Amino acid sequence: LLQASADSIKRLFKEDLVPRGAARLLFNLAPTVMLAPSLMALAVIPFGKDSYVADLNIGVLYVVAMGGVASLAVLMAGYASGNKLALLGSMRAVAMLISYEIPLIMALLGVTVLAGSMSVVSIIEAQSIPYVLVAPLGVLTFLVAISAELNRPPFDVTEAESELVAGYLTEYSGMKFGVFYLAEFSNVVLAGALFAVLFLDGWEGAILPSHLWFLIKIFGFLFVASWVRSTLPRMRLDQILAFAWKFLFPLSLLNVIVLAIEVIAWPAPSTGQLLAMSAINWGVAIVAF
Repeated sequence: LLQASADSIKRLFKEDLVPRGAARLLFNLAPTVMLAPSLMALAVIPFGKDSYVADLNIGVLYVVAMGGVASLAVLMAGYASGNKLALLGSMRAVAMLISYEIPLIMALLGVTVLAGSMSVVSIIEAQSIPYVLVAPLGVLTFLVAISAELNRPPFDVTEAESELVAGYLTEYSGMKFGVFYLAEFSNVVLAGALFAVLFLDGWEGAILPSHLWFLIKIFGFLFVASWVRSTLPRMRLDQILAFAWKFLFPLSLLNVIVLAIEVIAWPAPSTGQLLAMSAINWGVAIVAF
């Protein structure tokens, strides 16, 4: 249980090296640019009833904007390292991140269409039925796209040791390397919290306190993420990009179109109408596959 703490303390004492040809300012700034947005995004996440820093009316857009900064940090790290392998690793990492940001945003758009709001608190309150049952295509799109955004297997080509050493992390050592990994794992927790808010009715649940329900849902997401990590082999970059543009993007577009039509037919849907929408959406998902 103390292994993570021991590793962190050990890494604090590791030598901090900066390559001779590196752009020192960008090189030192990249880890901070990677970690800070993931912590800032937590400001709009309600970890229980009335337990949030801010309820923004554009909360979902705010989280997306914070997540988009990761691409800039990756490119900064690769370019500033003064290493061709690190630069190549950062370029293909950014290509993957940009490709999967589009279906991810489309999945979030489907949820905001259903709830009629971008406020994460309003989205939770709108779920008389958890949206994981109402929008199966949106759930699938979100889970796959967020796995790619988090650099989780089978999408972890940015660190394919057999191909590009350690990608954009090649020249980083000491705590700077540790900060990149801290950002990666904190983003996994943020993704679990976002999934709980958007599709699992947030803090809502019976008997147990709201904060405990929210943590249970986050740990359920982390369990699935670890399960996938241990099961699927790494894909090639061309397979990853083809999967994003030829499969995931059309599915996400279909999901938004179907949900938009249903919301036009049933504005402010009741529980019964949500059940009908759920049946229709599951049918569409089966036909699409």
